Amino acid sequence: AKSAFREPAHGKGPVNGFGQLHPRSQGIRTLGTIYSSSLFKNREPDDDKVMLLHYIGGARDPELFGGIEGLSEGELVEATHRDTVQTMLHPTEVNNLPTALGVRVWD
Repeated sequence: AKSAFREPAHGKGPVNGFGQLHPRSQGIRTLGTIYSSSLFKNREPDDDKVMLLHYIGGARDPELFGGIEGLSEGELVEATHRDTVQTMLHPTEVNNLPTALGVRVWD
């Protein structure tokens, strides 16, 4: 099966390592992504799937993007997915939303 992820140059699979951080200068709303299925053995038992943990929000989010307080869980998933398409996924995956296992918002 063809992966939705861009194949990185290292050839160790699409999400090998700890994760990624995004400085605000990149124009990406997601602050960072942890590659949970790469870090923790059997976190995602299906080898054809990956598990990602996204962090969104932060002190400057209201100023730059309008804040997350009024966003629904679905809108938060969509926002992080758009950023994942920019950073990791093939552009053709823009309309293929991921399966979200949970959304947690801290005040």
